[in-house]
Amino acid sequence: MKSSTDHIESLVTVVLLTIIISLFVLVACNSNNRSENSNLIPEKQFTSILSDIYLSNGLFTLPEIHDKFLKRDSIDTYIDIIESYGYTYEAMNKTLKYYFLKKPKRFLRIYDRVLVSLSELEAYYQNVSTESATSNTNQWNGEPSFTFPDPTGKEYPLFSRPLYPPTIFQFEVTVVIYPDDPSVNPRLTLWYCNADSSGSGKRTYFPYIKYFKDGQPHTYIIKGTISENHPVVLNGLLFDYEDFANDIYKHARISDISFSIIGAQL
Repeated sequence: MKSSTDHIESLVTVVLLTIIISLFVLVACNSNNRSENSNLIPEKQFTSILSDIYLSNGLFTLPEIHDKFLKRDSIDTYIDIIESYGYTYEAMNKTLKYYFLKKPKRFLRIYDRVLVSLSELEAYYQNVSTESATSNTNQWNGEPSFTFPDPTGKEYPLFSRPLYPPTIFQFEVTVVIYPDDPSVNPRLTLWYCNADSSGSGKRTYFPYIKYFKDGQPHTYIIKGTISENHPVVLNGLLFDYEDFANDIYKHARISDISFSIIGAQL
C-alpha cells in the first residue's frame, strides 16, 4: 500500500506533466504574442506557482467546485494563478522551457520542493483535523451522574475547570426534575472568574437555563465564549435553585454530562 507521500508524488508528477504540456500548447497557439525578452520567474515564485496550480487541480475534483466552474477552461485557471503572482503565461512558459530543457536537474529539485510543500500542507491539515476531533470529544472528568435525594449525602453537583482562553466551549447535560421536587426555579448556572482570584474575585455569568419540572428527561446545552487573555476557572452548578431550605428534599436526576472545546484557542 502506498504511503501518503508516495501518493502525493505520483499525483504531482501527473499534474506537473499536464501543466507543462498544457502551457506549452497554449503558448504555441499564441506564438505571435510571445515576448522573447521576458525574464525567467525566480525559483521561489516558480515553485509556489506550480504548487498552487497543483492545488487548483485538486479543488476541481470536488463536485461543488467542478459544477460551479464547469464551463471554465483549466488553462484560464492556470493563467489566473500565474498572473496573481505578477507574471505572464509567456514568462511561465519560458521558465518551464528553460528548466525542462536546459536545467533538468534543477527542475527536479524544484519538483522536490513542490512535493515537500504539499506534504507539509497535508500534514498540517491532518494535524488540525486531529486536534479538532480531539477537542470536540467529551472532556468531562467528574461524576457521570447525580441522583437526588442522595442517601450518602456526598454528591454535590458543583464543578470547576481551569481554562486558557480565548476559547469556545459547550456544556451539555440531561436532567429530570420530578413534579414533587420543592426547589424554586431549578436551573443550570455557569460562570467564570480569574484563576488567581481563589473564588473571591469577580464572577462573569452566562445566561442560565431553567429546567422543566415535569418528570421527563430534557437535554440542555450552554455554548459559551471566553475572550480573556489570561487563565480563568469555569464553574458550574448543575442543580442551582433559590430555596436552599429544601436542600435535602430535592428529587431529580442528572446524567449524560458532556464538556467539550468546540472553538480553536486563538
